[in-house]
Amino acid sequence: MQLYLIIFNTKKNKHKKFKSLQKTKTQIHKTHTHTPTGSAFVSLEASSQNFCDISAIEQFKHLRYVDLSNNQIGQQVGDDELNDCLESVAECENILSLDVSNNGITDGKPFGDKDKFKLCMNLNAEHNQIGQGEPSGGFHLGMVNCRKANFHGNCIGPILGDTFHGHAKLEELNLQDNDLETCDKIANMPNLKKLNLQDNWLADISGLDNLNNVTDLNLCNNELSNLDGVEKLVNLSKINLAGNEFVGQVVEGPMDTQF
Repeated sequence: MQLYLIIFNTKKNKHKKFKSLQKTKTQIHKTHTHTPTGSAFVSLEASSQNFCDISAIEQFKHLRYVDLSNNQIGQQVGDDELNDCLESVAECENILSLDVSNNGITDGKPFGDKDKFKLCMNLNAEHNQIGQGEPSGGFHLGMVNCRKANFHGNCIGPILGDTFHGHAKLEELNLQDNDLETCDKIANMPNLKKLNLQDNWLADISGLDNLNNVTDLNLCNNELSNLDGVEKLVNLSKINLAGNEFVGQVVEGPMDTQF
């Protein structure tokens, strides 16, 4: 049995600091999860709370499911100094699912540290500013057990960062609406099945050749003029090519193709 802690937005306090869960209006579902030292919170729902400082979250070491979406994490608010927001969350070593979508996070380095978020299988970091101001685009993913990662609507690109060398267990990767100009370094993901590269600046798909298990590929709204190499994606069953400029291009194979 599990102990849930849910934070409700009962009044609109701008720029709240996540000082202590005990000082925030909460409702607790009193089921139990046992640890060597007693019971512990395992689920935190804190969406749309205007939080900018979440450093106090690190005291809840047993959290497994964390929703911090739609806050102001990572944003500069008044004279407050920006804290290492993700470093605090990374102290919760038992997280299985993490949602930090729709915030102002620019530094994704904790996602690239193989010693952090080691148990996390599901990451939603869409609509942040990860990669902003970094020459290589700032894409880092070292979470060794991650199966699904969503970076839709960030600032990743034009190339993936030097720290990214593939991922052994990732099955779904969403890089829609970033600034990618090349697919280099996306290879070396043997378990990847679904890849979304829509709304980038790709001119070709070189670099995807070794993704032998990809079945669903979205390349909509890029700058593609050819599909050289697509025949090497032997398990591809669905590809979306709408919004590209093809002249006399024929896509062959047993796949569902959308133009």
